[in-house]
Amino acid sequence: MSDTHLTGRCLCGRVEVSVVRAAAIPAVCHCTHCQKQTASAFSPVLIVPIGDITITGELKSYEDTNDAGDRVTRMFCPNCGSPVRTVSAKGTAAGVHYIKAGLLDGGAPRPNVEVFRRSRCDWLPDLRSERQFDAVPAG
Repeated sequence: MSDTHLTGRCLCGRVEVSVVRAAAIPAVCHCTHCQKQTASAFSPVLIVPIGDITITGELKSYEDTNDAGDRVTRMFCPNCGSPVRTVSAKGTAAGVHYIKAGLLDGGAPRPNVEVFRRSRCDWLPDLRSERQFDAVPAG
């Protein structure tokens, strides 16, 4: 990682990601679709404007919905299957991409935002994030 960018790669290394550090908002998505995609209790992400992301390598995509019923595109490495990016055309995600923070060299930063808390696993400890939303906030 550099002072200005956060970098990372998928499990096999064929897809590389770089985001402008100052533009990235560390967050957690608790929606049930992110839980299924990551096979985990939540998905740590970076909320980043599209102009502040560089992705190299081929991605495959899957058309899906989130818990609000909004259509989203989930992108992943076609070789190892690592989730890389989720894009939506609604809410705060309009013009913004969710980069999977587990890809980052050095690990995911502490989240400042939680979305879809209404789908949060009840056994999960409170993450004490600064902003918490039951769904995705309107933007």
